[in-house]
Amino acid sequence: MKTTASKSTRAGIRNGKPADRAFSSIVVDGPERAASRAMLHAVGFKAEDFSKSQVGVASTWSMGHS
Repeated sequence: MKTTASKSTRAGIRNGKPADRAFSSIVVDGPERAASRAMLHAVGFKAEDFSKSQVGVASTWSMGHS
């Protein structure tokens, strides 16, 4: 099975963008993502944080589902 995204390296290029921000840029770059940036500013992000890769961590496990 072929995937559309190739494996990235820190110095590599993916979809015309540096590989370390190829996916983060989809979420926070551009005028159409102003609302996303505003929400992230509200939770403590600084302007320089948007030039870094964004990483999300989630857990679907819960004691409430018994």
